[in-house]
Amino acid sequence: MNFDPPRYTWTATTARQASVVLQAAADLLDAHIGTLRLSVPDGESRAETERRTPVRLEVSLDLSTAAECINAARTALTETPPLPAWPVEEPEPKLGKHQARGLMWDLIHQFAEEGRRMIGPKDFTVYLPRLTRSRPWVVAELQRLVVDGVIEAGRSGEYLLNGDLFADRQPEAP
Repeated sequence: MNFDPPRYTWTATTARQASVVLQAAADLLDAHIGTLRLSVPDGESRAETERRTPVRLEVSLDLSTAAECINAARTALTETPPLPAWPVEEPEPKLGKHQARGLMWDLIHQFAEEGRRMIGPKDFTVYLPRLTRSRPWVVAELQRLVVDGVIEAGRSGEYLLNGDLFADRQPEAP
């Protein structure tokens, strides 16, 4: 009785399938070696049988698509998204001290007309670019207005508008 040699061809399209196919090929080879050992003389080791048994194995492994996936993932990790384009604003021309104080006085009047009784440096934050001054300058000006009696110092960082007194007075020129 002759045994016709089987031929196997597997195709795998994913890494998991390739791993399963390789394991199946190894298991099939072990099974054939085990069958062969049943017909060899006693005393031959399994290792000896494996060494002397001819087998033809062809493996074609194309990892190009896997490498493309790896490269794409690495590129995605190292690329930084573009920063949003910030509008370029021309800086306001620097106001003179008297102009800045006049604008601040106008803002204080506007706050009073809105019915506000308390103001603070934070209320001037959005106007700093127009004032062309810093927050410390605003604080110093508010303190100067306290000394001039135009406004009163309230809690820390707040100033009280003096109602009628405020409406009638203009700050002293420096």
